[in-house]
Amino acid sequence: FVHFKSTMNSKHQFAVIRVSTETTVVQPFTTDVGLVASALESLGVDPGAEPQLDLDKFLHVLMQHAYPGDEGAPECVTRAILVFGRSS
Repeated sequence: FVHFKSTMNSKHQFAVIRVSTETTVVQPFTTDVGLVASALESLGVDPGAEPQLDLDKFLHVLMQHAYPGDEGAPECVTRAILVFGRSS
């Protein structure tokens, strides 16, 4: 998906945000597909993760990184793709 979107438009940016016990930015927004792929491959299972998913933290972190300033409406569209994995 990331590779396909970047070939359509090289200005597309992607970020990887991990939602677990803490919500952290693994890879800030970038056009570098290799960095995004490496960040995705580095993700693993967090055995200490909470049983519930807190999307409020995720949306807060996403907004901080997608819209860092008070310049009014952004010139781009930000879309979030949430990949949720769970095991017992």
